[in-house]
Amino acid sequence: MFFGEQVKVREIGGFVLSESVYAAGEHISRHSHSCPYLSILIQGAYREACESQTRHCEPSTVIFHPAGEAHADRFLGHGGRIFRFEIRNSSRIAAAVLTTPFEFAGGSVARLATRLYAEFHRIDRYSPLVMEGLVLEILGRAARDIPPRRGGKAPPWLGQVEELLRENACSDLTLDSIARVAGVHAVHLARVFRRFHGCTVGEYI
Repeated sequence: MFFGEQVKVREIGGFVLSESVYAAGEHISRHSHSCPYLSILIQGAYREACESQTRHCEPSTVIFHPAGEAHADRFLGHGGRIFRFEIRNSSRIAAAVLTTPFEFAGGSVARLATRLYAEFHRIDRYSPLVMEGLVLEILGRAARDIPPRRGGKAPPWLGQVEELLRENACSDLTLDSIARVAGVHAVHLARVFRRFHGCTVGEYI
């Protein structure tokens, strides 16, 4: 459930896309959501207080909220208009792709989200397919563009992947086939691999 005045909702392939408008000065007290979601501010401005930081959001600000992340919002000036997509299909992507909050101020992720918003308001037989493709592209682009955070404890499957790459360096491996061996989603594999190695799987080979 999202606050504000809901303008439109569409459900596409395990993702729920919605648009909401908020009044100037509207305050939404501390809360969280059961499913992860990504939002882009279309119009207006707001301030968001999270556990670790306070964000000042202007148009084209993209934010990803993992499930359960607590935050509070206050809309400024003339209020705001937010477009978002919620990830409901947890078996395929939800917890696997992106697990920590992030923010982009413009850039390629915001451009893709703006394209998705335009498609959201376009009604034809192809728009569901186009929207699902854009959602997946946004998630993949975000995973790639988040600065890698090296260090920490590597997951057990990463060593298995490294061994597979060493033993099959000359084989026609694909990210999907490697992910199947590791038992994780391909996008999650790519993100974690970059975090611990500072490069893509292809560059590592």
